[in-house]
Amino acid sequence: ARQGPNNMVTKEVLMVLVPVSITPAMPRLINRGKDSGRSDDQDRSKIQNRFDEYNKKTSPLINYYKNQNKFFDVNGVGDINEISSRVFNTIDNNI
Repeated sequence: ARQGPNNMVTKEVLMVLVPVSITPAMPRLINRGKDSGRSDDQDRSKIQNRFDEYNKKTSPLINYYKNQNKFFDVNGVGDINEISSRVFNTIDNNI
């Protein structure tokens, strides 16, 4: 929810994709799992399963949101602050 004109609360739905292929993501997630203790980031099969689930269930929604002009692709290369800034700017500029 977001405060709109005349203090009305509005709800906007967008799809923001930060594309990352599994090849560079796998070692990053494994390392994150070691640092954070997240068990789902320490198991290659669980990581692979998350990518598979994305491809089966989430990826098909891209065309749905594209057809509504509510799909935004954000460059996922860089450090976390750069990527976060791009995501937040995309959201702020499109709601």
